[in-house]
Amino acid sequence: MELMGALFAEYESVAYFSNIDPKEAALPEGFKAKQVVQFAITNEKVKEAVTILVNQALPKMLDILAKEEYRSMLQLTPEEIEQAKKDLQEGSQDELGKALDEMKNHLQINKFTVDTAIDENNYPAYYNVQVDVAVNDPDTQTNVKAAVQMTSHFTQINEKPAFEIGIPTDTLTLEQLQEEMSQFGY
Repeated sequence: MELMGALFAEYESVAYFSNIDPKEAALPEGFKAKQVVQFAITNEKVKEAVTILVNQALPKMLDILAKEEYRSMLQLTPEEIEQAKKDLQEGSQDELGKALDEMKNHLQINKFTVDTAIDENNYPAYYNVQVDVAVNDPDTQTNVKAAVQMTSHFTQINEKPAFEIGIPTDTLTLEQLQEEMSQFGY
């Protein structure tokens, strides 16, 4: 959530975001949405959107990833995060602009949307990502089309979890498991 917040915060609300009627959104059965917000990128906005991503959103996202809880989860070192930040800063704006102009000539965005549904408790509890793109490379005569849809639905947010089968007491730590596995050559 924190990463998505950093990503979307950099985009102008009028140009990239719109409210859609919850009745028109493809929400799961029984899901009651107070509001559904759609983030969309079109062919006309792709160059600007990628520029915002590279110059504004990614540096903030890397700052978030530098936090210990994210670094350890993703198994990243502080040096790797710093190198990524350095690589972003060293990138030439002219080179980025040329690459984006070239990309714009070969990329067709049929659909790129992220729908976020806010539940009755004001939590972003449902996401629907739809991407439908086509890329052509005239040099190699390669044409690639890809369509992806991803959904996430969260329930019982911030409710106390019920452990129906109890909390196990005979568990191993990750380090103990690694030690056990290393004895078998893994």
